[in-house]
Amino acid sequence: MPGSMLNRYAHWSSRMKAASQLPEGVAADEMYEEVEIELPSHCGGCGVRLQDEDPEGPGYFQVPKKVIEMLSNPIPLVDELEEEEEIEEAQEEEEEEASIDENAGFTTYKLDTDGSGDDDKNDALSRFDDLVESWLDDGDEEDDMFGTLKKKKRKETPQPKSFADQEDKTAEDAALSSILCARCYSLNHYGKVKSAEAESALPGFDFGRVIGTRINMQKFRRSVVLMVVDLGDFDGSLPRAAIKSLLPPGYRGADEGNRLPSTFRLVVAANKSDLLPSVATNLRIENWVRRRMAQGGLPRPSAIHIVSSQKGAGVKGLLADLQAAVGTRGDVWVVGAQNAGKSSLINAMRSAVGLPREKKVTVAAVPGTTLGVIPVPSLLPQGCKMLDTPGVPHEYQLAAYMTADEMKMLLPNRSLKPRTFRLGRGQSVMLGGVARVDVVDCPGATMYLTVWLSDEVGCHLGKTEGAEERYAKHAGVKLVPPVGEKERIDQFPALKSTEVVLKGDSWRESSMDVAIAGLGWVAVGVSGEATLNVWAPPGVAITTREAMIPDYAKDLERPGFGAVITAGGKGKEKKSGGAGQANKERKKAKALDGKRGI
Repeated sequence: MPGSMLNRYAHWSSRMKAASQLPEGVAADEMYEEVEIELPSHCGGCGVRLQDEDPEGPGYFQVPKKVIEMLSNPIPLVDELEEEEEIEEAQEEEEEEASIDENAGFTTYKLDTDGSGDDDKNDALSRFDDLVESWLDDGDEEDDMFGTLKKKKRKETPQPKSFADQEDKTAEDAALSSILCARCYSLNHYGKVKSAEAESALPGFDFGRVIGTRINMQKFRRSVVLMVVDLGDFDGSLPRAAIKSLLPPGYRGADEGNRLPSTFRLVVAANKSDLLPSVATNLRIENWVRRRMAQGGLPRPSAIHIVSSQKGAGVKGLLADLQAAVGTRGDVWVVGAQNAGKSSLINAMRSAVGLPREKKVTVAAVPGTTLGVIPVPSLLPQGCKMLDTPGVPHEYQLAAYMTADEMKMLLPNRSLKPRTFRLGRGQSVMLGGVARVDVVDCPGATMYLTVWLSDEVGCHLGKTEGAEERYAKHAGVKLVPPVGEKERIDQFPALKSTEVVLKGDSWRESSMDVAIAGLGWVAVGVSGEATLNVWAPPGVAITTREAMIPDYAKDLERPGFGAVITAGGKGKEKKSGGAGQANKERKKAKALDGKRGI
């Protein structure tokens, strides 16, 4: 195999059934053809080590029929192709010499029809044209037809490049590197894992030992860490521990005067921007991300890109920045929590430069899709590597308690729509069957809670008294997820209460957020100190922070069950009093605000 292949290779002996190509009368024992081939040692979709002995174990695979057929067909050797090229060049030289002899005594001029000749002259003319244009367009401003000054248009942002032409790979290499394990094949084609029992046997991954040690040992090679976070679950997807394990030894933070070495750069990709409303501008979110990272004790990033792997927004600018940051010798390490959209973002970068779909890494709603380090070819120049790493598991996320189908409900696939509730002491908002927020105390008669989470999660506004009985009656049916009958609800852990005391500065907009890891967040609009009880499964992180989006919804939610958007994209109103009543309540709330003098 060519030396440019990134993975190590192991020899495997595989058998393929090819009954359609056998003549009639052939015995069953002769329906198999043994072919000695050289295969990658790791899955091209998730990075797990391949094996062909245990069908129920991680990494089990079978050699695809198309690979056997490709290796069975004769392929011209490189030496033969070079010999043919030498023969063709010799023939062309003989023809040129013959034409010179025939035209002896005459001066012959050959037209440069293909534009490849006289490069020096063309370059000189091109430089002269640029010089003339610089004379004509001197300065940053120009006059229009009315004599007024206007600024020139900004230069276009650098465009990323594909480096597929620099790779010395054959069609055989491409087919072998795309071999998938049975788990990735099932996720790609059926959207679910092949064996639920095998998930518990999947290998772990030590970031500090595998990646951190390698980064710190490289003295003359750049290391660019691309940290991918989910804007819909920022605090739950922020891989603080993983990033800190990759930092140089002895680094204590920028506040203490420490600086990262010049060979280390941290770039942030705030993914899933398509989930946020239009009021959440890129500049607004970028500044918010910088503040949150500083509060989390992480180094100051070299750049922050607001991107959407689903829509492709900001992806080209991100890739161009990575290609510039890595230089001529370096590595880009893609790091992110499980389900942060890390693999989807890599696939979006490949699509942005027109690379084929066959090379894409496995993407699924199942946590921990990527299991090992996967080289991502063609996105960086020769001498550089992009490496996809396993998703960082966060035990404090709701994913630890969810089934695959329930995870699909928690992960938003449409733009988030705010749901604003006006409630006072002794009232609660249920967030599906996975969380609940009780108002214990507030400075005024009422306060505002704006829920930002998937529209497939049903909500209920009611009194705190009787909430336990209401949960037992509707969990799994109207309060989803979880989804299922009594057996599934009994398996789901009982919710635990966490007291949250926060202080807001406005009734007119949200000033604080209460984030529930793996679910979303609840924005709080209050002027003064308020006390909440936040209920969630044991171990799920509850975080308070500055509000990401302070805006309220246009209309207030009414008591009872609200609208739920099903997987088909249609809304079903469980209980509705109409938008008119909601507007009346909002006007009443504004009147109360006016009486308070705010």
